[in-house]
Amino acid sequence: MELTVLSFEDHGLVRIIRLGVISTLPRHFPGHYALLQFGDHPARPYSIANSPNDTYLEFHIKNGGHAGGSTVATTSLGIGDKVIFHGFGGHYTSIPDCVRPLILVAGGTGLAPMLSIAAASFESNLSRSVFLFYGGRHLADLYYDTRLKEMMVMHNHFSYIPCLSDEWVDDIAHGVVGDIALQHPDLMKARVYVAGPVDMVRRTVTQALAKGVLPDVIHSDLADLADLVDLVDLGNLIAITKK
Repeated sequence: MELTVLSFEDHGLVRIIRLGVISTLPRHFPGHYALLQFGDHPARPYSIANSPNDTYLEFHIKNGGHAGGSTVATTSLGIGDKVIFHGFGGHYTSIPDCVRPLILVAGGTGLAPMLSIAAASFESNLSRSVFLFYGGRHLADLYYDTRLKEMMVMHNHFSYIPCLSDEWVDDIAHGVVGDIALQHPDLMKARVYVAGPVDMVRRTVTQALAKGVLPDVIHSDLADLADLVDLVDLGNLIAITKK
């Protein structure tokens, strides 16, 4: 299916792009990614940032400085250009009937699916608490900071906690975003979603499991979650036998 570029806005190295079609869009679940093909470059997954609707799909795409579809999307793509859509996928979709508070952990453009999941929560359960921990190395990495602060004003049960690992800034938590998020007092009764750089996601998921968070309430696109559970169980067993 061909999608058309409806609009875009640039935030430093990140471009927020909206794509649509003349006919009705297929429905996705909050947290899904779409396989998109820009020009002749191979299709790759891009997380969807908006809740399901019949009008558009929104993507947050970073120019990583390498030749490929993301570079095309963030430099030469224009209004009205066509993008090939190959379908939806993803493992960490929203669960509308879940009553647990949500702890959303995002690094970089891993923010996109968290925005979709948060929006779905606002629509399905207005009283559920949503805590979004959003991290980067430097202040400039928090490209969506202003919008997230506006969301806190609009939604009483939404909390935004920015985090920086390499820069000290007043009123911003310092450290790795996942480490900070896992200190939340509601961790053990929350549903946890993690997206962003692979190393950060793996570190956060591993630490959450080690703290005793149930695997069933941890969501990420890690293919090796079962292996991480086994490693954490093995580590706990070794620790017990050494006592």
